[in-house]
Amino acid sequence: MSIETIYEVSLQKAKQNGHDIMNRVAMGKDSFVLTKSGKPAVLVVPMNDKGLLEAIENYIDMQAIKKSLQKKEHKRAIPFDALVKKLGIKI
Repeated sequence: MSIETIYEVSLQKAKQNGHDIMNRVAMGKDSFVLTKSGKPAVLVVPMNDKGLLEAIENYIDMQAIKKSLQKKEHKRAIPFDALVKKLGIKI
């Protein structure tokens, strides 16, 4: 995705020009940020950018997991049987 190809359009204008916007995105040339009251509401990107977005999401998820694991309460392992009992699961 290239910064030069991301256009900002209000949801109102997107409703009026939806067909054109979808065609431009489907051709893989443009991406759009649709805004509501001047704030970003929707990102419309070509399918070939889907992998990039998933990679970014995975990175963010991994950072959150690392941060969580660094907390004191996560430093010790809980045996499976103790976890089942603590959660009230009947096996």
